[in-house]
Amino acid sequence: MTEALKETVSSAWTDVKRGLSSAPPNDAYLAWDAEGVETIKPDEQEKVQRIKEVMERMQKHNFDLHRKAFRATHVKTQGIVKGTLQVHRDLPEHLRQGIFAEPGKTYDVAARYANEPYLLQRDQENGPRGLGLKVFGVTGPRLEGVDDSVNTQDFFFNNAPSIELTDIDTTLDIMSLREKYFDDPAALGRHLKMRTDLVKQHAPYMLPNTNMISHSMYTQSAFRFGKYYGHMALFPVPEAQKAANDKVKNDDPSCVLSDWLFDYFDGKEAKYEFKV
Repeated sequence: MTEALKETVSSAWTDVKRGLSSAPPNDAYLAWDAEGVETIKPDEQEKVQRIKEVMERMQKHNFDLHRKAFRATHVKTQGIVKGTLQVHRDLPEHLRQGIFAEPGKTYDVAARYANEPYLLQRDQENGPRGLGLKVFGVTGPRLEGVDDSVNTQDFFFNNAPSIELTDIDTTLDIMSLREKYFDDPAALGRHLKMRTDLVKQHAPYMLPNTNMISHSMYTQSAFRFGKYYGHMALFPVPEAQKAANDKVKNDDPSCVLSDWLFDYFDGKEAKYEFKV
């Protein structure tokens, strides 16, 4: 390995460790319209369309393999549960935004636990895990183009605190590689190792492969929240939930993560703090 490459890997690994750390929150809030928060490139819409086309072809590939419809990522469902989301009664004013505007309000929710990768895989394979949260009974302004009759809001979480798809160009590159080597994960891994951001691309696959119920979950990307800009996250509360962190072993069933979720919810309650 050349000295230049060693320096690149060392720098990237430092960034990854910072991203995976549980650093304390800081109160230097970033305004949503601060300079540098978002810079839209001239060809961004064109590349967004190309990414959509790549992901649609990946979905078609999965359908052809399994004769079932799957997403382009977070393909393997591990479990779906129903629950409630209760807004804290004493939220400070700057956090009273959107569905959190009314203190004490309760919403019905459905949560989907899943493996993040784009293909069905054995649970022995390391990789990031996800949690999709659908909130029901939501009213208010919608994004442009969304049916006004829709009364749900979706949040998408991942147990990797930061996203390795750092910009539009990286996303297009990685999605194109995933499509090209869809049926050959080993070849995909070899090509990812040739990238200058190789440590960042492999970081999510270094996460502990443990019972999903114990994971903290993050939005990865940051979003506007009222006047500010930040991440959202779910943190387990019950001690039994945090302690359910068994590691997946080679001789476990290929669907062991799903089995553990079913076992946990058979008599126990999961509870998360939703934080911004």
